[in-house]
Amino acid sequence: MEDTGGIGGKCQPAREMTLLEAGPLGGRLTISGFLAGAVMGVAVLSLLWWIIDRAAWRRVAGGVEKLPTGVAIGAVALLGGILFALALIWIQHPLQMVLRLWIVATVASTNPVLLLLPTAVLSGVVQEPAKLLAVLVARAQCRRREIPGREGRRLAGDPAADALLYGVPVGIGAGALEAAMTLSHALAMAPSAGALLPVFVERASALVFHGSLTGLVAYAWSAGRGWLVLVIAALTHGLLNYVVVLLSTWLGLGGVWLIEAVVAAVAVALMLLLRRAVARQPQPPETGRPTSR
Repeated sequence: MEDTGGIGGKCQPAREMTLLEAGPLGGRLTISGFLAGAVMGVAVLSLLWWIIDRAAWRRVAGGVEKLPTGVAIGAVALLGGILFALALIWIQHPLQMVLRLWIVATVASTNPVLLLLPTAVLSGVVQEPAKLLAVLVARAQCRRREIPGREGRRLAGDPAADALLYGVPVGIGAGALEAAMTLSHALAMAPSAGALLPVFVERASALVFHGSLTGLVAYAWSAGRGWLVLVIAALTHGLLNYVVVLLSTWLGLGGVWLIEAVVAAVAVALMLLLRRAVARQPQPPETGRPTSR
């Protein structure tokens, strides 16, 4: 979708570029934006693992002496970012353009309440299956080529392990790509350093959102409840997009921090749900093989 008044237009936080991107990937990728997105991705991934580790990491790694390396986890995240980008370019944006033109012609209205609902929900419908595909590909590669290692292969199929070793990194990879594109635009166009603060806060919340939601989908898929949770995740993602864009339209700059609070609240709620799910997963036996459910 086109820019609806973000940093490139009225110097307000790049809200719409996070969710309904302005171009195939929201604009031009710069070195500074790429580095900022990568650093934020690593930081948020570490934060999520630390929070979940306090409750349940040993349950996931029970009986396993060596965990996957950082390089292997980075490869999983990179795969998530690549498939996410392809889904945006080849599926989401073309469909959004066609859908919006159809709505304008059929409904004969430019009311954002009507125009943004289908296109916002479509983003979740496209992005969540794309991230799940990345999870499944990463898990399959783990089994074939020992990526992220023999220990990772032994844990493949365990819901908590799939959530932490594949779901969270894939979600972070997708969120880091979004962050890189949004921050590339923000760093170039923001009038002052202070104007960047809401953008960084929003990007951090979005990274937690992507990592936690994809982790939950990966957990549910491994546990045999994948389709239901995938539909719920797609609708949750799309409806959050819709609420955020509408609030941005109605409240403008005056509602920036209220919008940030909404996004952060949803992200934290998903993170806590993932933490609880992983914590409740029975500890694998000493052989490292997943327990039956």
